This record gives sequence, structure tokens and C-alpha cells, in this order.
Amino acid sequence: GVDVMFGTDLTGATRRSGNIESVTVSMFGETRSLEAPSFVDATGDAILALHGGAATRYGTDGRAQTGTLGVRYAGIPESAGSAAIHQAITAAQAAGIGPLTSRTGLVVWLPGSGDMVAYLADEDVDVRDAKSLAEAERHARAQAWAYLEVFRSLPGAGNARIVTTGPQLGVRESRHVLTRKELSDDFALSGTQDPAMVAAGAWPAEYHPGAGKPSQWEMIAGPGYYGIPLDALISRDTPNLFAAGRLLDGERKAAASLRVMGTSFATGQAAGVAAAAAAQHNRGSLDLHAVQAELQRQDARLPL
Repeated sequence: GVDVMFGTDLTGATRRSGNIESVTVSMFGETRSLEAPSFVDATGDAILALHGGAATRYGTDGRAQTGTLGVRYAGIPESAGSAAIHQAITAAQAAGIGPLTSRTGLVVWLPGSGDMVAYLADEDVDVRDAKSLAEAERHARAQAWAYLEVFRSLPGAGNARIVTTGPQLGVRESRHVLTRKELSDDFALSGTQDPAMVAAGAWPAEYHPGAGKPSQWEMIAGPGYYGIPLDALISRDTPNLFAAGRLLDGERKAAASLRVMGTSFATGQAAGVAAAAAAQHNRGSLDLHAVQAELQRQDARLPL
């Protein structure tokens, strides 16, 4: 029952009696208004919440996490090893070669092609600002070429080349929708099992404090995952707005765990089911157990 419309940009929303009533989308120069009893904001940047007058905040503790450009390289043998790569980057930074923001980061070799993907080109960026984003994109791609020169100094990698850079900078954090339940750091890291859970979060708290600064990791205790309750997906001041993905409301470490792709899939599915249930029952009247049962029927595998 879903109509998918590609090539659309959300440009506005109307609010009435504390709820979002409609959204305006632009499609190749034309605009259209769409009404619905409930909405899901999965924009990553809380764009719908912003236009619809729902409460949001930017970043956590006054700043947003670093963004990173993923780059795929060919011709770098896996035998080179990540330790040697990091040592080569450290030497290049000391010699003034650059721009190179990070000496450590995720480096993986892909099966089949043998290409290496590196997440090293860190950027401090405010994605609400087009100028900031453009400068970060340009600088990150300049870094991609600088890292290539470093990699070519490794044994057996003299002919290394860039296969592709990411289509856009990887953004870890932007605006958050303020929800009925903000997930605390302790809630996530202790592996809290909330009986109202509609999704599970299992990624460690992976926080990126700034360009060139090592990421900070904390593992989840207990069973190794925590239960994300339904109220963590519902706007605290706009009852018919549901949130999913990295814009969920969490403290610094909790948000650093919630934001990742696998958890975004889970919260997206949960928000969609909950929004559909709310739409069928006159806005905001939600039966938690019915939502959980439908998610289980869809094979969401909630450990209830």
C-alpha cells in the first residue's frame, strides 16, 4: 500500500492542533501537498520535524560527531596490514604530507575484488550549512588523494589507485528529534531490556569526538544489546510524528550506538509499523502489544 516517489524533496509542513497535518514536496520544479494522519521522519537530519514545528536539538552536548568519507582503493595487498598503514600515515603526518587528518581508522579488505576500503578522511562539518558541507566534501576528497600517496609507499602497493570515493560524506550526527523517552547512556550500555521494546540496539557506543581524534568505543553489557522502547520513536510534542535512524533522542554514548545502519533498519521498521497502527486508530492511539505482534509477524525477531 505504499507509493514510492523518487526525485522528491521535502520543502515544508503544516501543523494543526499539535500534530503535523501535511507536508509539501518538490518534484522537478513542481510542488505537491500530501496529507496523512501520521508521519515518519527518517531523513537523518530531522528535516520533517524542523518544518513541522516539532522540538529538535543539534548534536549532543553542544557538538555533532565527525563525518568521514569512505574511499575504496585497489592495488593494496592485504599483507600490508592495517598496522603498517597506520605507521605510514603517522610518518607522513610528521613529514608534513597532507592533508591527512587521521592516522587510525577502519581499514578493511573486500572479498572477491581484494580492494581496500578506508575510513580515514575525517571532517568536522555542520550539515545544516551548505558552505560547511561543500568545504568538507572538497577537503575530504583532497584527503583521499593524499592517503593514496601514503599507501603507494607500502611494499607491493606502488600502483595503488582510487576505485571510488563515497557519493557523499558519511554523516554520523545532525539534528535529533526530542522524543517521549530519551535513551540514557546507562540505559544503552547496561543492556537494558525494556518490556516496551520495538527494536534492539546491539552496536557499541562508537563516538567520534573530532577530526583526527581517535574514536571512543564502549561495549554493551549484559546480553550485548538493549531494547529500544516505542516512546523512544515518538516526538514528545507532536504525537503523530515518529522518528527513526540517527535522529533518535539519546545521550552522547547512547546516540553513538543508536545511529548505526543496522539499528536504523530496526528503528525504521518499528517506526513504520507504529505510524501505520496510529493512522488506523485515529492518530496516536497506539496498542503497544499490537505493534510488537506485527513486528514479530514481520520477522523483526524481538527478544520478548
